[in-house]
Amino acid sequence: MQKPTHKDWLFIAKQDLAGAKRLAAGEAILSPAFFLTQQVAEKSLKGYLLFQEQELTRTHDLALLLKSCARFDKEFLRFVEHVSQLGGYLTNTRYPDDAWYVPDEPTLGEAIGFAEEIFEFVVKQIAAKE
Repeated sequence: MQKPTHKDWLFIAKQDLAGAKRLAAGEAILSPAFFLTQQVAEKSLKGYLLFQEQELTRTHDLALLLKSCARFDKEFLRFVEHVSQLGGYLTNTRYPDDAWYVPDEPTLGEAIGFAEEIFEFVVKQIAAKE
């Protein structure tokens, strides 16, 4: 099997974004929707790093991924607060342990907006350089 490309990562990020939006519609299904917002950001940033021909490390740390992207384009730093919020949705909304919480629907709308901004920014930056 071939190694996944940046386009593969962005395809999955786009699917995750659509999934988060669908889960937010109507009677929202919060926990998986929040998780998907984190995944959109992670896969978008990893897609950008692959586009920059970087080897991916196994991490879910959005702040670390963002810092790596900013080495190529300082404009990524405008998303520091976004990734700080989205990073907490990887496990804190999914496992009933001491850190467990599920934010409300308005916060989900904000999270989807943050994830979409990151995704669209990555797509735009890549398109400008292809």
